[in-house]
Amino acid sequence: MNDVFVMLGFLVIFLLTIVELRTIRLDALGFSDGILIGAVYYVLIPLLVVLFTDNLSEPTLHIASYDPYADLSTTLNLYLGLLVVLLFHVIARLAPRRRAQARPPPIERNSFRIFLFILILLEVTNFFLSGKGSGGHWAENAATALSQSPVAIFSLGIQNCLRTSVFGYLIYQVSVLGMPRRSAVLIGGLVVILDVALTFNRITVAYFIMMIALLFRDRLVLFGSGLVIVAPTVTFMSSVWAVFRGLALSRGVSVENILIALQTASFTSQAGTEGGISRVLNAFAEASNILVFKFLVENVPDHFPPLWGQTFVLKSFSFFIPSTIWEDKPKTFGTYLGYYMESTQQLTLNSTLFGEAYGNFHYFWPLALIVMLLFLEVLFRRAARFSSAYGFFATFIAIALWRFDMTFAFISIVAIAVLYIGTEFCSLLLASNRRKRPAPIINQRPSAR
Repeated sequence: MNDVFVMLGFLVIFLLTIVELRTIRLDALGFSDGILIGAVYYVLIPLLVVLFTDNLSEPTLHIASYDPYADLSTTLNLYLGLLVVLLFHVIARLAPRRRAQARPPPIERNSFRIFLFILILLEVTNFFLSGKGSGGHWAENAATALSQSPVAIFSLGIQNCLRTSVFGYLIYQVSVLGMPRRSAVLIGGLVVILDVALTFNRITVAYFIMMIALLFRDRLVLFGSGLVIVAPTVTFMSSVWAVFRGLALSRGVSVENILIALQTASFTSQAGTEGGISRVLNAFAEASNILVFKFLVENVPDHFPPLWGQTFVLKSFSFFIPSTIWEDKPKTFGTYLGYYMESTQQLTLNSTLFGEAYGNFHYFWPLALIVMLLFLEVLFRRAARFSSAYGFFATFIAIALWRFDMTFAFISIVAIAVLYIGTEFCSLLLASNRRKRPAPIINQRPSAR
């Protein structure tokens, strides 16, 4: 009987989600659209697959596999979260929306160039600021930089926002300003290569895939078929990268060390090929985050005491204060998960957008989640009044929230404000230089009389 109930419940949510997805307009994307798209990519699609395979596992985590029919409490909470997302999207869709008009194409093109320049500058600067070039583990070096320096907090936070938002900006360039789709794909691909090379984080690949899916949604079946074909290759590369990025810079930057790390990672990945469909889901959609959410459902409040807003609210509004100044500052929510699940504070885990709300508010988590989402919707709509492109930024920031803490949304608001000020300043400088240039002298022949 439970099997029928679980399948019917999923079918209803799946159909409602399809209905809402059809209301998304590519030329008017916003924060709520990103939340819905993220729900499909990180929860709905993995659930669809798991319902037919009866199992989701991750060998590296000390937690039992997820069976949607046996682990009914986890399944029901996932369904409840998806319904909250649908309700939020409906409310946001029906609310009146006011955005700034697109500026003249030359100004918009200059703004996009300035954006790319700032992004590249931050990518290169933060490679050194985060300690990646000094040896050791990249995650520990970044954590040290963030705990000691307000400059690192702002610089790395703004970079994280921009490398996420760039894919929304490219959709804006295509749907509003007429950039060819192939040009957007080319620029997006170059951004991914640069970002992966300097941050050793592959998440921009997922954002790139979503950008292509949105731009070519008229060919979605063909695109999906292509993903299925390359799934084994992507799964292997993902496994290689997970090991490689921990070893590549452990002794500093050198070609020899990178080659050794690549060889070691390739051998390790070939040796551990177990996992089946779970391995593919984890590579494409980080489906292991659902397992972490399962841990929360099973252990809050008995073995994981609710945080009652410490990370969901308090840390979100105080992200700019280094922990060296505020010693009792709440840690990243994923750090608490790493401690309670794996008994280490050196591991940060993700638990989908639902996990942090559940870990903070337990039974009240759906209410807390929808209130926070509505609040962020208002903030990002305000930002879009300065430039309609910022609404497209918000789409991919919302998608990223499915794997980041809520703090990321507030860091992104600040990043957008800094970007706006910086872009306006650069635009004024360019305009001032143009006015200072002497007018060209045109030699005119005297008219014949």
